[in-house]
Amino acid sequence: MALVSALAMLLLFSLLGAAYVRSMRIEFDSANYATQETRARYLARGGINAAVGVLETAVKRGDSLDGQTFNFELPLYVSRQLERTAKPQQVTVRVSDESGRLNINHAGLDVMEGVGIDREAAGKLTNGLPRADLPSSDDRQWLASVDGLLTRGFVDGRSFAALDREILTVYTVSDPFNPEGYLNINTAAPVVLAAIFNLTIAEAETLAAARPFSSWQDAVTKTGRDPTTYNVGRFLAIPGSMPPALSLTSQCYRLVCEAFASGPGARPVGVQVEAVVIFDENGGHRFRYWAESIAVPGGDDEAGVEIAPAEDAGVEAQ
Repeated sequence: MALVSALAMLLLFSLLGAAYVRSMRIEFDSANYATQETRARYLARGGINAAVGVLETAVKRGDSLDGQTFNFELPLYVSRQLERTAKPQQVTVRVSDESGRLNINHAGLDVMEGVGIDREAAGKLTNGLPRADLPSSDDRQWLASVDGLLTRGFVDGRSFAALDREILTVYTVSDPFNPEGYLNINTAAPVVLAAIFNLTIAEAETLAAARPFSSWQDAVTKTGRDPTTYNVGRFLAIPGSMPPALSLTSQCYRLVCEAFASGPGARPVGVQVEAVVIFDENGGHRFRYWAESIAVPGGDDEAGVEIAPAEDAGVEAQ
């Protein structure tokens, strides 16, 4: 009986010891994962800020960086025995021109209808937006994202799924009650050009192939149409001038950066940061959108959690 009791106690302690070792291993893996995720997160954030520095110079020169990819070498610090070692890491930032997208917070009914938003829905949206001559209210709010078309009930699910959301935005305006120069016709998609200039898609594609436009008169000449037939600019106070909404340069860009970090023998942990940044005439900038999510090496991104939408970043999407 003493031998059986001893063996039972030995088995119990062995099981407890194994459970403890497994628990410690899980804690170690969890801490290691959290460390690598933090490193990847700061690398991705660093990539975004490095790209903003490049964009500031390009915006001042009037250059467009739509579709370009930047590669930056950033330091990843590793501590070993009270010593910090900087290991260079490559991060990639993809740039797209947000100013080439149509801002549905400020587009007219004809233009929104031209990109596939039902005229009745466009009318409801316009009536649900703030106005300078009316006090703000819960019923009148700027769309904080393109998804607001669906979540606020302006369109149904089928209509929303049919929209090309890659050509729409809500982030390109600094002053919502004085929106100027927020749509770059030199980088807008043909369907947006068709909606603006009241053209067919075939005509808009031909017009897009004739870019860049060097001036408003150059754009008018290449359309071959009277500006009074356009869906924008028909009520201009100064004939021959560019409509206030349009521009030949970009002031707003969308940046996407992925960064990965891994420990010894561990699977790389990746973080993707997506941001929209708008620049002013003085070269300053402000972030209009910021979201972070977990990225999978060599695959699609996992569903991420938005860390800092426009409202939390201190600005309201317009």
